[in-house]
Amino acid sequence: MELDELMARVGVGGGSAKLMWVSTRRDGAASGGLRQGWLAANCGAGENIRGARRFVQDFVTDRSHPVAGNVHAGDPSGVETISELWFDDSASLHRAVASAAGRRLLHNDPVLSPSGIYLNEEVRIV
Repeated sequence: MELDELMARVGVGGGSAKLMWVSTRRDGAASGGLRQGWLAANCGAGENIRGARRFVQDFVTDRSHPVAGNVHAGDPSGVETISELWFDDSASLHRAVASAAGRRLLHNDPVLSPSGIYLNEEVRIV
């Protein structure tokens, strides 16, 4: 069975979808005031993403423990943010990612660099 056929059969993509990405700080971006610097550089960036319903930016606030097994506490090259961009459906998400505004937000952020980008789709199994 082809992937598209299998996805349609189990109901992938029929509901809401979320794009999630994990980012590190770009070389040269100051760690002090990172949140404020990111907000200044990206103010309104989510408004330019057609079809986006919600944009959440989660900054790491506690470096007293590892974020993950291979990311040491306080490591400046480690994870700085987890970002979430919500859509009504996966088709809207795919169009947004392919757009200039989507590419800018994901790949050309002047402060953050993505280390992993993930698609989360609602899957109806039962």
